[in-house]
Amino acid sequence: MLTNIKIDFSSQIADGKQPVIQWNFLEYQHKQTLWADSGVEFELDLENGDHCISFDFINKTNQDTNDQEDLAVIIKDIKINGISDEKIFNHAIYRPQYPEPWFSQQSQQPNPELYGHRYLGWNGNWSLNFSVPSFKWLHQTMGFGWHY
Repeated sequence: MLTNIKIDFSSQIADGKQPVIQWNFLEYQHKQTLWADSGVEFELDLENGDHCISFDFINKTNQDTNDQEDLAVIIKDIKINGISDEKIFNHAIYRPQYPEPWFSQQSQQPNPELYGHRYLGWNGNWSLNFSVPSFKWLHQTMGFGWHY
């Protein structure tokens, strides 16, 4: 079933360095440098059933965070077949790779999976699980009640 997915990004630059992500979605596997306002759009013919779109934030180092700057990826919006809703983010999972020595110094270990996060401040994987037909999934996700 033809499905359109559009993700809009913003990025925070650190010392002139731009965030880089690595897409991991079906046959679409490439690196993308994110500028101030970036986006990606997929127009795919997907089989009915469950799917996952994901990317890895891959180029942040400990030196990319200081009192003035923080290299980060910010997800501004997700649209599936032209429909945008905050509840879509509830199905997104961010799995940060917490840096050392910060991680070891925490008195309480941070969660390995963060749901609904839009601000990606560490390297790590972000994924969105959804199903096709997407109109049915969106209907359930947004809490519109019964569907046929």
